Parts: sequence; structure tokens; C-alpha cells
Amino acid sequence: MLICFEQLSGLKINYNKSDLVPIGMEEDTRAWAQTLCCKIGSFPFKYLGFPLHHSKLTRNDLQPVVDKILKRITGRKGKLLSYGGRLVLLKTCLASIPIYRMSIIKFPRWAIELINTHMARFFWDNSEERAKYHLANWHMVSQKKEFGGLGVSNLTDLNLSLLVTWIQRYHLQKDVLWKKIVQFTYRTEHPNLFCCPIQGASPCVLLAAQAAHFGYQWKVGGW
Repeated sequence: MLICFEQLSGLKINYNKSDLVPIGMEEDTRAWAQTLCCKIGSFPFKYLGFPLHHSKLTRNDLQPVVDKILKRITGRKGKLLSYGGRLVLLKTCLASIPIYRMSIIKFPRWAIELINTHMARFFWDNSEERAKYHLANWHMVSQKKEFGGLGVSNLTDLNLSLLVTWIQRYHLQKDVLWKKIVQFTYRTEHPNLFCCPIQGASPCVLLAAQAAHFGYQWKVGGW
């Protein structure tokens, strides 16, 4: 199968950089690794710079991802900029750094609060050498201008909005592997939110089920 992939795509597989990650098999793992001339890997493993796991990612798994985002944010020097200049840089550049990663998973609260703290320190020019008071809390700063804020992206809302785009992809794309996996796991052809299996269910699905049990109304707008 791998040889056919090389012939059809014109690409060459580097087995030295490839790992065999077994799922539901333990006995023949070493034999398969020797046959394919690759190493035996384990979860979580990185794909396109992001850790992947068959279950929920822990804080230790996400911490390197958050550290990379914080490093890029703290690397910006805003000492020579005015508040207006730092605001423009924050809205156009810094607040967009975590977009790629936020479009993949739902970031936990601790990660979003940590990123917001570093963005607030950049905006108010608060550093270890020079401490400054923040004239407004970050929740107010991230409000829209018509509501008294400065228009900086609210990362919690941004994260959820990016994840919602997968619903559009789900309906537009046909005969793709990830869509078939979702259909098989959550029985989307005959959906029943209240009978969704707890074992291995998505946290977002469970959250929606709990909200529906309490009587919340979900209103979906247009694209």
C-alpha cells in the first residue's frame, strides 16, 4: 500500500522519520515496525505541529503548544509604541497567532487565560522590569467598540467560531474519511442527542446534551 502511494503521488516516504502508532494491537507491533523499518510511536504524536490523541489532551500535552504562542507574543517589543500602535499590532498580528491551533481543538480555560494575560501585559506595557497597572480588565478590552471595548478578539468566542466551521465542512464535503468516522461514531444518520454514548463521546456533544436536558434553547443562524 505504501509503495502504491509513492508511485501514485510521486512522493518518497522517509521511514526514518515515520512512526508506527498501534491502535488495538499489541502482539504484532514490533514485527510490523521491523517490516516497515520504522520506529514504534505512541500517543500523543505530532501532526502538522499539533499533538494528536485518541482521547482528551492533558495539560502536559498542550503546554508546549501554549508556550510557542506565548513566546511569539512576548517576543514583540512595544516599548517604543504608543497605546494606539500597540493596539493595532495586537489586533492585526498577536491576536491572530493562535488561530490555526484554535481551529483544531477547544482550548481549555487555563490556556486562554494565560494567552490573554500575556496579551494584556503587551498592551499595557507591563514587564518584569517595569510593572504598570492595567487601566481596564481584559474582558472589557475584548468587547466590541460599540459596547465600550477596543475590538480585540475574544479568544473564547473566536475558538468556538472556528470550531463551528467544521459543521459547514461536514455538510459540504462528501465521501471523506473523517466524515465517515463521525457518522459511524455518533450515528448522525439517525441522530439522538440524549442517547449519545458517554464512552468516548465528544465533550462538545456531551455539553450540548446537558444543556438540552436543562432546557436551554439552541438557535443556529445563517452562515
